[in-house]
Amino acid sequence: MRPARRRPATSVALKLRPADTTAVALAAELGAEYCEIYTDVDGIYSADPRITKGAHRVPELTYEEMLELAASGAKVLHLRCVEYARVAGVPIHVRSSFSDKPGTWVRGQAEIEKGNQMEQAVISGIAADTSEAKITVLG
Repeated sequence: MRPARRRPATSVALKLRPADTTAVALAAELGAEYCEIYTDVDGIYSADPRITKGAHRVPELTYEEMLELAASGAKVLHLRCVEYARVAGVPIHVRSSFSDKPGTWVRGQAEIEKGNQMEQAVISGIAADTSEAKITVLG
């Protein structure tokens, strides 16, 4: 009897919690160009679209901006996932499992500035945690 042939995996579903941190760690160790995180939303929004009617998908954020959003209550990416990606230099592409929309890229400031000659927005997004209030002022 011949052993069954295994086809190489092109994607892996992770069941570990938090799975996004595990995915980024694997991407870093395997030397991947980036890590795609598929979720139930089609990217990261400027505010919670269930609360704010004018919320829009942000095409790209820096690691620092996403760390601030995650620490302030945004539930799309786990805080440790973003920190690991920043340290390892692994860009994250957040996309929907249910659509082909472009999603949001989370990457280093230098990578974002390469393709963007305009000045950066002062406010990238708003996250809410109803149990606390926090304001960060830069500059």
